[in-house]
This record gives sequence, C-alpha cells and structure tokens, in this order.
Amino acid sequence: MLAWKLPNGQLRQVEEGSTLLEVAQSLAGSFASPVVEGIFNNEAIDLQKPLYEDGEIGFIEVNTEEGMRVYTRTLLFMLLVSAKRLRPDVALEVRNTLGSALYCVDNSSHKLTEEDIKAIEGEMRKMVEQRTPIRLQRLSKTEALQAACSFCTKDREALLKELPENGQLPV
Repeated sequence: MLAWKLPNGQLRQVEEGSTLLEVAQSLAGSFASPVVEGIFNNEAIDLQKPLYEDGEIGFIEVNTEEGMRVYTRTLLFMLLVSAKRLRPDVALEVRNTLGSALYCVDNSSHKLTEEDIKAIEGEMRKMVEQRTPIRLQRLSKTEALQAACSFCTKDREALLKELPENGQLPV
C-alpha cells in the first residue's frame, strides 16, 4: 500500500499502480470545475499514469490558467486525431497569434471542405461521448521518428532528427 497526502492534508492509502484519476473521481464533489491534470510531488503528471511510490498529490482544474492550457492541448489533439482518422492525407498546422489565440492552417494539397470540418467535429464529439482515453506516452527518438513517418510533416520530422539520441519525447 502507498500513502498519498491529499491537498487538504489527509492521508489516503492506495494500491500500488493507482492513478490520480481514481482519487480525483472519489473526490469529485470537492472541485469547483473538472480536473484536467494531476500533481505528484510538485510535478504535473497525466491523471492516468500509474504511480508506485508514496507522495503528495494535487489537482489542476480547468478553471485555472494551467487547466485551460491542458484543456486546449487536449482539444487540439482531438482535432488532429479526428482529422487524420477521416482524412489521412490532411496536413493541419496549429499556429499562435501574437496574442494568446490559436488557429489552424490547412497545408493539404486537397483542402478541407465544410463537410469535412463538420465530420471532424462529429468525430471529436464521438470521442467525448465514448470517453475515448487519451494517454500520454514517452517515446525514444527512434520511436518518435517511426511515428512521425505516419503523421508528421517533413519539417517536424527534421526537427525530431535534431534531438539527442538518449532523450524521451512526450506524445
């Protein structure tokens, strides 16, 4: 058994391999807004990551600045996955404005149509309705390059090649 110190100072006994998602669900009434990320020993982590040590835990809610960044990244991920599922040839690029806004550029040879965009939105909604899990993985440079060949643009592939051999990439 592990001992985790909750944000309110209480200790919670959990099984090895437990996740912060399980604890957050048991404390659901304690939060003002949905929890989007966990904190374990002062480090932000994926809510679904199994943990195997004692520690201090916390949660990031969507109504915070960091929580909104996590939520936005999740929506962008869902957009890109949905677009690739429906149109494998699509080449969307997410860009930042000078302010804090984001927008997408369609670099595909065959541009997305209104019907494509509606279908992508439907696919994203389906992911939500089905509660499709999104899991953070860390890949070696070699694994990331193999994955990049299937969905990244040539410029991103070139960037990956510049990374150190021993590093791991969150994807």
